[in-house]
Amino acid sequence: MRIKKKTTLTIEEYVKTYQDKSLSDAPINEVDYLLFALLTYLPLKPFVNPKTMTKLKPFIDKEDKCIGKIAKRAYQIFTIMEHSKRFGHIIVSDYVLKRDNQCQFKAMTFHFGKEKIIAYEGTDGSFIGWLENIRLLFQYPNYTQELAISYLENHVKEEDQDVVVLGHSKGGNLALAAGMEVKDDIYQHIKGVYNFDGPGFRKEQYESDGYQRLLEKLHNYYPEESLIGMLLANSNTNTKIVKSYGREIDQHRIYNWKVEEDHFRLGSLKANHEQLKKNIYQLSKDIDKEKTKKAIEALFGALMNSPLHNLHDISLKKSADIMVIISNLKDLDKENKRLVLDFFKKLYKYASYNPKKEKKKGQIKI
Repeated sequence: MRIKKKTTLTIEEYVKTYQDKSLSDAPINEVDYLLFALLTYLPLKPFVNPKTMTKLKPFIDKEDKCIGKIAKRAYQIFTIMEHSKRFGHIIVSDYVLKRDNQCQFKAMTFHFGKEKIIAYEGTDGSFIGWLENIRLLFQYPNYTQELAISYLENHVKEEDQDVVVLGHSKGGNLALAAGMEVKDDIYQHIKGVYNFDGPGFRKEQYESDGYQRLLEKLHNYYPEESLIGMLLANSNTNTKIVKSYGREIDQHRIYNWKVEEDHFRLGSLKANHEQLKKNIYQLSKDIDKEKTKKAIEALFGALMNSPLHNLHDISLKKSADIMVIISNLKDLDKENKRLVLDFFKKLYKYASYNPKKEKKKGQIKI
């Protein structure tokens, strides 16, 4: 008997397939959780009162200078979700946005069926957002992690029984930090913590009581060629490796992940990325943290005080920006300088990515 091969869907195709299915027809699943992580990238203006998805569009900020590739695709998928049977009645509340020279932080709460889903945005393309990623090498908790912990503690109520905490990229790290550090009386309300290709922590955090407590509720997801998620990743604990369209940094864009029915299509971490994980984790223990901190803070300080707004601006003015970067690495030794420059090459590739090369044609307009 010939076994019928399962159809592989994109995230957008999943939404189109499930948009008319109620929660009684198809219970909440891991792909739904990824959608909430994706929706945090919507460039929303502040609002006070809770809104259903159908009422959210007027708050889209089309002038946000940090709108990136993920935000544009999030908007496209949102337009399918907003009036659908499955997603249209989702309530969005407690929206918090803070972006300045100290941090880039966004959090929002979704009410989906009986579940309360607390979601943190990943890096939005701003320089401060990427600086926070690199600060993970030498600082815990950082300011944004403290904001995430506070948000979780302030938005879980006694009557909440099924709380899910999640995020993509830096947002996944914030979800982990919040789940690790939140007080016991709040933690008992948490059903699960979902990290979608978010970076990890230093050795001492993994050995902490908070992380050990979190393991029972932790769900890690990484693409086969994960880069961002391998930053300080420690093990394969509670981990699924997801097949994706594209290569390397393209796989970090969660709208490229592959879906079969109501779950992700699974694969295995590529050998070179398994080695990358080990190398970065070892380097995090060997690196001169004070010297690295000084150089990195100086570098990003120069970028944030320049006319540039985000990584995309670097891609438009490549040569001049690289000179700024190199001039601010003078205090680093040869090995650490190589690591930082390699990292910025990856960021440049990320910033200069051309969506016209995707299978989906054309730019996504907001």
